[in-house]
Amino acid sequence: VGILASIGSTQYQMSVRKSRRAEAKLYLTSVYSLEKAFYSEYSAYMPSLGAIGFSPEGHRRFYYIEPCFDSIAFPFAGNIGGGGFMVYRKATGEIGALDFREKAPMAAFKEMYLDSIGNIIPNKSTLGALSVGVPGTIAGLFAVHEKFGTLPFYQLIQPAIDLAKKGVVVTENQAVSFNKYRGDFYPANQKTIFLDQEWKAGDTIKYLKLAATLERIRDNGKDEFYKGKTAEILVDYLSNLGGIITKVDLANYEAKWRKPIVFDYKNHKIISMTLPSSGGICLAQILKSVEPYDLKKLGHNSTQYIQLL
Repeated sequence: VGILASIGSTQYQMSVRKSRRAEAKLYLTSVYSLEKAFYSEYSAYMPSLGAIGFSPEGHRRFYYIEPCFDSIAFPFAGNIGGGGFMVYRKATGEIGALDFREKAPMAAFKEMYLDSIGNIIPNKSTLGALSVGVPGTIAGLFAVHEKFGTLPFYQLIQPAIDLAKKGVVVTENQAVSFNKYRGDFYPANQKTIFLDQEWKAGDTIKYLKLAATLERIRDNGKDEFYKGKTAEILVDYLSNLGGIITKVDLANYEAKWRKPIVFDYKNHKIISMTLPSSGGICLAQILKSVEPYDLKKLGHNSTQYIQLL
């Protein structure tokens, strides 16, 4: 199953890098299914594993590794072939941010998605081996575990391995989404992958090669993904598809701790992600722009309300 064996559903990621807004409902359904599966499978181990607990503030805390679960139960939400950002605030008031976003490979260049006369080449930046960056999720997971972890990493990743082997029951919304993007699987991979079939609610998907990948990461740590056998599988697969990510790109990847964006909005202190994410800056600009106005007085979705926003 090629790249699935190395980065867990990156085949899928290459096929669905277009807007995922329509999958918002799917996310809620899948998170529920994920938690339900976790409860039923690991309820006997929760006292010792500390699988799910509650902070003094009443916020739920997850002690399994969610991105690894997502790559199995809900690849739309993220997987170990992707990346992301994390913003945190501890009970002590300490704040921080982690940047583990994907990075462009060293061979990338400004005009790589343009033809000889400067026009955009359709789908080149959104489908296939040239559309993906150097993954950051695994580096991010290990960085967070090193800074905040209290349980051994192998305990945290094992539930995801077990779920990948046991299989995930496809929900109705997931079946719709898998089938929606089915036509992209072959163009992205130049071969038929096991996801390339008609799915229906109630079907079970087992990710056995992904489980093997997670086992290698469990046993060998972060370097397995960035310097080990998994790195070799990933680079070879992408290279055969015309990709430009190299072993050096993977070996050089590092997650970066950063200082988050902090600003006040009325009586609230907002902590958000800094660059390279634009979210924190844009959020601050938006909220500061509307802060002088009484939105409640304008009326939800009134003409003035909509014009202002």
